[in-house]
Amino acid sequence: MDLADQLLWVHDFPHGFDDRALTKLRYLVDEGASAGVSLMLVADRRDADEYGPVLDPLWRSLLRLTPVPDDHLADPWVGPAWRYEPPLPPPGSGIVPEVLRRLAAVRRERGG
Repeated sequence: MDLADQLLWVHDFPHGFDDRALTKLRYLVDEGASAGVSLMLVADRRDADEYGPVLDPLWRSLLRLTPVPDDHLADPWVGPAWRYEPPLPPPGSGIVPEVLRRLAAVRRERGG
C-alpha cells in the first residue's frame, strides 16, 4: 500500500453518490488518514437532506469552513465555534490577477 499523503477533493457532494459510494466515502473519512488520504468535501448540507440522518455522523466528523464572512467555523474535535474572517489581499494588490495569470499559463502548457 502506498502511504504517500494524498488529498481527495469531492466537489458538489452528494450529487452523483449512491448508497454504495456513500459507504465508501464514510470509510475514507473514518480510516483515510491512517492510509495518508485526507478528504476535502465541498458541499451544502441542505443538498443532502434526502439521505436523512444517515449522513449525520459524516457531517459531525468534518471541520466545516464557510465561504460567508462573519459566519462561524464548526470544529468537531475541540468544539468551539470560531468566527470566519477570510484573508483578503490588500486593496489595489495585483496578487490575485498574478496568480490567475500563472494558473492560466500552466494550463496552456499542459494542454488544458
